[in-house]
Amino acid sequence: MNDILDPQLQLAFSYANDLAKQIISLSTGILALTITFNKDVFASGSRRAIRYIIAAWILLLISIVCGIWSLMALTGTLAQPLEGNYVNRPLSIGFNARFPAALQILFFLFGIALIIIHGIFSFGSQSSQDQTPK
Repeated sequence: MNDILDPQLQLAFSYANDLAKQIISLSTGILALTITFNKDVFASGSRRAIRYIIAAWILLLISIVCGIWSLMALTGTLAQPLEGNYVNRPLSIGFNARFPAALQILFFLFGIALIIIHGIFSFGSQSSQDQTPK
């Protein structure tokens, strides 16, 4: 199969594969880290901050699913020439792989943004709690 692919196309598939894996790893790590310390996360935040972190977890989970979808689409695209009518069709990374990859990146970025917003609200609520007399 490697002999069939143009080296530049082979590199494009390799980079797309690596990018999807990296974002899956980052999303999984961030999700695991924030869930592991959820006692601290929930104790320090307001209700609004808690809503943001839960929304971030959902977005990161969706990002992971889209990353797996993207990897499956890349695999399917590479296997496509082996099937009947697709033998003469030029091989490329098409919409079937680009769409889930774009969704993966967007959900990851929005999830990270919500974690940052959660942190801002958590620090804001902590500083107001620290200033109240005891």
